[in-house]
Amino acid sequence: MADEQAGLKNKATAAGAAGTGTILASLFSLIGDGTVKSILLIFAPAITILLAQLWEVLGAIFRDKIADWKISKSKKKLQEIIDLHEDDPETVAEAKQALSALTSLEIATTSKKAHAELHVEA
Repeated sequence: MADEQAGLKNKATAAGAAGTGTILASLFSLIGDGTVKSILLIFAPAITILLAQLWEVLGAIFRDKIADWKISKSKKKLQEIIDLHEDDPETVAEAKQALSALTSLEIATTSKKAHAELHVEA
């Protein structure tokens, strides 16, 4: 299932890149005739692919940062609940359980990122 989704995402990215390449080539064709225009038109597909990959990498970094921020924010809120409701053991127990689940999620995502970075470096 995940492989199918990754394949569909790659196809969508390729389709978007093809459209962007056409637009990029059209923009390059507006440049006055000369060597620079010819070179840019020849490299338009490669430039498009590089831009698409850059967009994908930046998007992944942005999604990771948002996920980390959401986990951190939720952990702070749960800690505040624990501190505010010290006299209510049921609320404290529920908050600690949720905090434990968030900590486990944080560890799992950090481990997944570290594992992915090891594969990229190898």
